[in-house]
Amino acid sequence: MSKQAKEPENKQHPKRNLRPLEELNMMDSFLFEAATEDAEKAEKIARIIIERVTGHRVKNLIIESQKSLKGINVDKRGIRMDLYSTEKDMANENCLLRSYDIEPNNYYEKDLPRRNRYYQSLMDTKLLPSGAGYEKLPDVTTIWILPYDPFDDDRIIYTIKNVVTENEKLIYNDGVRKIFLYTKGTKGGTPELKNLLNYMENTRKENAVDEELQQIQSIVDEVKCSDEERTRYMKIYGVIDYEKRDSYEAGHAEKLIEQVCRKITKGKDVSQIADELEEDESIIQKIYDVATTFAPDFDAAKIYHILHTK
Repeated sequence: MSKQAKEPENKQHPKRNLRPLEELNMMDSFLFEAATEDAEKAEKIARIIIERVTGHRVKNLIIESQKSLKGINVDKRGIRMDLYSTEKDMANENCLLRSYDIEPNNYYEKDLPRRNRYYQSLMDTKLLPSGAGYEKLPDVTTIWILPYDPFDDDRIIYTIKNVVTENEKLIYNDGVRKIFLYTKGTKGGTPELKNLLNYMENTRKENAVDEELQQIQSIVDEVKCSDEERTRYMKIYGVIDYEKRDSYEAGHAEKLIEQVCRKITKGKDVSQIADELEEDESIIQKIYDVATTFAPDFDAAKIYHILHTK
């Protein structure tokens, strides 16, 4: 006899935990987006970040906040960059010298290097006009700001370029540079960069320890004192909270489907599976009916999609 579905006592649903707008840091996507929405303010923030990270004095920076790029075909994935900017030649406005993408990323992402690769490839497709020679392709720098160490070497800054592996002294200058910043790192980096990263993660007045960071703080204060931004934050958070809860439920369902599939491969019938998993037999029957059509190449995500759209 199968048992009625019962939620385990230790199963925890994601809880709504809304941090006040005043407590957000520049690493939080909402505050970073709001602070860089205005082009002039975004230029100021981008300039400070770029110069402290690269050591290069930026001269003619053009901002494109929250820039979206479509995939090369309609069925290919697009991207949305947090703070994208290009540096143009002072003597020739039509000549791009460098492009920068700044991405604060507050959550762990195991495939970040491949995500960076995809971002850079799509950026390149938009940087070279038709008929232009490849020497006109500007340098590209992506800057990821992370609260975790992507390479477990306790470094503040990791700068990555393509090299000739057989002889790293040979120069392979394709103009591509990937920079990963670890906000809690202790090795390397300048004092100015350390101050910036500490401020990004702990955005408070006492951490705005120099004039440039105080300029950013004044922009942050404007956002946090705005009733309009507060209302927008509440609305956006509600959508995100709903999506997270929906994502949690989908993940739980796919885990159950995977368990059912494993038991099907062992020759278990619906009644046995329901009994062992302590789930309602009618639920297991629905999963079983769809899953067996995939045997032996089970795909939990596809099975979930079929069940979810019925």
